Amino acid sequence: MVAPGLVLTVAHVAAPDGDLERAVDVREADSTGVWHRARIVWEHRELDLVLLRTEGAVIGGDLPPVRWGELVSDDPGSRPVCTVTGFPRSMRLTGSRQPKDVDGTIKPNTFRGELYAFEVDDARPESAGGWRGMSGAGVFCEDILVAVATLAAEGWRSGVLMVTPVARLLQAPGFVAALTKETGLAPRLQPADLSILLEDAPDPHLSSSYLLSPRAEVVPFAGQEHHLEALEEWCQGPRAIDIACVTGGGGSGKTRLATELLSRLCNPSDVAAKVRPWTGGFLAYSPLRPYFTLLATSIRPLLVVVDYAEARRGQLDALLSQLGARHRGGEKVRVLLLARSAGTWWRRVRRDHLEGAAESAVHRELAPRLEAPDAELTRASEAFANRIALLQSARVDHGWQPLAPEPTALSSVPLQAPSDSMVDVHLTALAGVLSTPDTATGVWKRPVDVLIKHEQRYWQRVAQDRGLDGLFAKEEGLLPMLVALQRISGARTEKEARAAVAAGLEVHHRHTTPTAAALAENAAIETMLAALYPAPPGSSARWGAMTPDVLAAELIAEVDRDTSHAFLEHVLPHPRLSETQRSHSMTIVVRVAATQPDVERSAQAAIAAHPRQLLPLATNTLASQTTPDAARAWITGLQDALITRGPQAGADADTRAWAEQTLEAALADLDADVDTAPVGEPSDHVGLAPDDTGRQDVPSPARNSRGIPASDDDIWPYGLSSRWRWAATGGLSVMGLMQLMFIAWLGSSAFYASGAFSSMATLPLPPLLVLSHLAVAYLHGIRRIHHRWSILVAWLPLSAVWMATLACGVHFTVSRGGRATDFVMWVFWGGYTMPGLCLLALALRGWFGAVAVPSRPVPALRLPTRILLGLLQRIDPLDPPPDTASTTEPSRPA
Repeated sequence: MVAPGLVLTVAHVAAPDGDLERAVDVREADSTGVWHRARIVWEHRELDLVLLRTEGAVIGGDLPPVRWGELVSDDPGSRPVCTVTGFPRSMRLTGSRQPKDVDGTIKPNTFRGELYAFEVDDARPESAGGWRGMSGAGVFCEDILVAVATLAAEGWRSGVLMVTPVARLLQAPGFVAALTKETGLAPRLQPADLSILLEDAPDPHLSSSYLLSPRAEVVPFAGQEHHLEALEEWCQGPRAIDIACVTGGGGSGKTRLATELLSRLCNPSDVAAKVRPWTGGFLAYSPLRPYFTLLATSIRPLLVVVDYAEARRGQLDALLSQLGARHRGGEKVRVLLLARSAGTWWRRVRRDHLEGAAESAVHRELAPRLEAPDAELTRASEAFANRIALLQSARVDHGWQPLAPEPTALSSVPLQAPSDSMVDVHLTALAGVLSTPDTATGVWKRPVDVLIKHEQRYWQRVAQDRGLDGLFAKEEGLLPMLVALQRISGARTEKEARAAVAAGLEVHHRHTTPTAAALAENAAIETMLAALYPAPPGSSARWGAMTPDVLAAELIAEVDRDTSHAFLEHVLPHPRLSETQRSHSMTIVVRVAATQPDVERSAQAAIAAHPRQLLPLATNTLASQTTPDAARAWITGLQDALITRGPQAGADADTRAWAEQTLEAALADLDADVDTAPVGEPSDHVGLAPDDTGRQDVPSPARNSRGIPASDDDIWPYGLSSRWRWAATGGLSVMGLMQLMFIAWLGSSAFYASGAFSSMATLPLPPLLVLSHLAVAYLHGIRRIHHRWSILVAWLPLSAVWMATLACGVHFTVSRGGRATDFVMWVFWGGYTMPGLCLLALALRGWFGAVAVPSRPVPALRLPTRILLGLLQRIDPLDPPPDTASTTEPSRPA
């Protein structure tokens, strides 16, 4: 079943006598035996395949259209498992009429693509004849249809099935047209074995977000042909691996350009061609399994598109590094980067991964304006109307109706005329199609109002299907807020998604207590949001998000206005959101603020009200994901907001002084053109996508007065004002030297002046005791210890030094007449070591700073160090340490 009511099977079963007009009876495999009448709508005798459409009741109404694919990666160590389900004769002989799932693998190069050899992994019949009944069964790889079972190969002990690749099916005359007519969506061939890395286009829905999605390809491509030709020429270039960049503002057509390039390379218009030369897709933000080495073993030339590349540097480095390491004379690989601007990040990518060809790298910048907006408006209107009619005829979202004009005082106000930007023209065109055939009688002043109103009807349909319409009818404004929060926060896991829903409920009921009904429906609401905007196939994320950016930005601004600008102030610092979600939220807000000034002011007020938690995150986001001019304007607004909002939020003078220093440092970094690492991996559907194969992107930390990165444990010498740092460092150094001298004296007294330790073997022990104290102070003062080895590297040496010092002290006391059972003696020597080591650690950190490594440290001396610094700060607390809550921990793979 390739779509609701649409069945693909073999012709010799459906029409054994060649009669294409005959009726065929079909039923679902897991049904109770209800049969449905079907008619043949397409057939191909050479392939022995037919396409059936059921009449009357549609079976499989909740089934999404099947995705079509092929196998392109020839990596034997990563070959995916394929599955075919059918009714083999051997199962019937045992008395069972249940379908049989058969697993196996396919080598993509077998029989030159004319047929695939499906090598069975599990139970098989004794002879090839036992496979009878499997003809026409679909072979799926990663939930993508890649072939149709054809025949059993003799001579392979029934261990091999010959299957017909669907690539041949899509080349068959009339099949694509028949499938498009029946499903409302043209089939596209994609690399099935690379689907764990690449995202697929969204499933069709009658909603504004789907119709405006550039990946849906509703409006035919036009207006950027010269850029497309340049990129096609770049793809055919001589280099084995090459990188190009396309930049432009939001809505300039970057994603549509890349989609068209993929379509022309991977699905050429010449369906009779025997070779489909290219393969590829959009790199997922959260790949199911980040096996980038699969891309280096493609048997076809490969094009990988990386959207929002400026915010995905960790993932991008891992991808390009593995391609360079594993690609050995194979097919061409092209990586196309899409970004809003080409700044420091693009220079670094060229320098690190283009091997001397950095200056010749391809960079195309899209023009923000159209040359003929009126012609594009007419063309887009026709395209939207045709796609809506096609989806309606294919019974997608059955019962959908366009908006009707409302009899209000605004009924004579026409829709706002479009500007000459691509996104505004398409918004106006779709609004005119959805509201009324005559735009002169429109109700809304702006096209986005029409589209958001239409999108809300889509939400209501899904909520009604899940029994939640009553809840949202009572909780006015809750559903738009949750959809806006879904776009802002994202969710990688169900736990994060439910936490975001709980946060939304608390923000909605910020003046009251959430109702019991709303709290009880947390799981159902989360599931509904996941169904509204699911994560694209190929992504491991839990949530998708409303698109395009301009529509989501308008929704966020509208929700913020409806809540008197309290939405962002409560959401951004909400404790239920994870650090990854908070990073993603800041990224989305910065993007939205580019076109929504009210959102920018609300976000600046929220940051000023919670500087410890949000300010470092904001400065890093601005540096990595905006132009320098935009970042400077943002920081200036933050400085103004700190003056007006900071005192109202109860921020003390120390916090305001620290916040001002942080903003000044951020401005200085912008002037110096510092290459700041991005905070997270933003996307249309999820937050940061941690990749197991590369380094994790973390915020560039704040720096103390000596240029040393300040972190959760880099509290010295950042914890004191500058005029006391050197004095305190000198004092601690003197005390540390006195500590070492006392340890040396104690060790010498215990070993050299005692008759019990008179052998030559004990001579190096006192110096070793001193060196061990220095080593532990180094580990906890300068070297930031990796968390995975914290027990071995931090606690065991510390315990050993403590026990050695305790033993020396006890032996020293006993050798001078003390009693070994004296409790006070044990407490004195046991408690002496820790403060001394703390003094040494602080002295070393004061002189040499902390060595940063990519992990979160777990120092054993954190508590005594904080106690000592707390006492020292009472002397002159003018330079407070950064709030630990604002330090972002590196994301770890799920």
